[in-house]
Amino acid sequence: DNYEEALKELKALRAKVEKAEDTKSRLLLEKLEEDEAKAEAQREMMEQLNKQQLCEKEFKQQKDKLQDEIDQLSRKKQDLQEKLGKCRKQMETKRAE
Repeated sequence: DNYEEALKELKALRAKVEKAEDTKSRLLLEKLEEDEAKAEAQREMMEQLNKQQLCEKEFKQQKDKLQDEIDQLSRKKQDLQEKLGKCRKQMETKRAE
């Protein structure tokens, strides 16, 4: 009787150990899959961050270029307004003569 009970108990323990090992293997596999998914998400996040930084850099360059053009046009406008003022004064002077 004791032998049969011990054998029964041993089989039950083996089944529990096997089930625990299966569970452990499944959990390890799930962890690996989650780690891979996390690494992929981090890679994608870094890729998007790099794209964002590149876009910000390009935007700043374009903005600076446009600001330079605006500044040049403002100076040209000022020069033309000064020339126009001189021409008007010359015309007024000639009319007065």
